[in-house]
Amino acid sequence: DFGRVQGVIAHEYFHNWTGNRVTCRDWFQLTLKEGLTVFRDQQFSMDMTSEAVKRIEDIRGLRASQFPQDNGPMAHPIR
Repeated sequence: DFGRVQGVIAHEYFHNWTGNRVTCRDWFQLTLKEGLTVFRDQQFSMDMTSEAVKRIEDIRGLRASQFPQDNGPMAHPIR
């Protein structure tokens, strides 16, 4: 699917602005760096297609992959 390939290329490209060559000190820095990259990748994908369509695709992806993992046997609440 061209859209997914374009999204992966954009994601890796945007790492150039969010510290591609920076060693993260802890998990917070890693999530911040990756979060900013994902956000910019999503903005780019919305600009290339449709904002509504991109949001719907993102939600479908979360429902298909993340939510079942959160209900799995290895999941535990954050304290």
